Amino acid sequence: MKNIEVVFSMISLDSKDSFTTIGEIKGNRIIFEDSENNKHYVIINNESIEYYKRGSMKMKYVFNLKHNTVGTYEIDSSRFEFVIKTKKLDIEDNQIIVEYNLLLNDELVNQSTLLIKYS
Repeated sequence: MKNIEVVFSMISLDSKDSFTTIGEIKGNRIIFEDSENNKHYVIINNESIEYYKRGSMKMKYVFNLKHNTVGTYEIDSSRFEFVIKTKKLDIEDNQIIVEYNLLLNDELVNQSTLLIKYS
């Protein structure tokens, strides 16, 4: 386990969230918390990224350029399943960039960019 600085940014059609924090890296897993004590996990695989957020809501998104994936978002007693269409997936030089679309019932509900830098 190694402590790292994490710069996180999530930009979508209707919102933007960014912050810098201290996290840790364990093998292929990056773990960090935001100012609202939500815990974020990023798992770097050969051809995909898994992104989890736990706290006031639960999220699980899997990004893969080769095929669409399913993402879940749970808040209060509501649960949503999205189809994730990954448009860009770059993992290099301690930086992850993901551009993706979220679809619900074959309709576009959001376009987002996820940027994570760590050192």
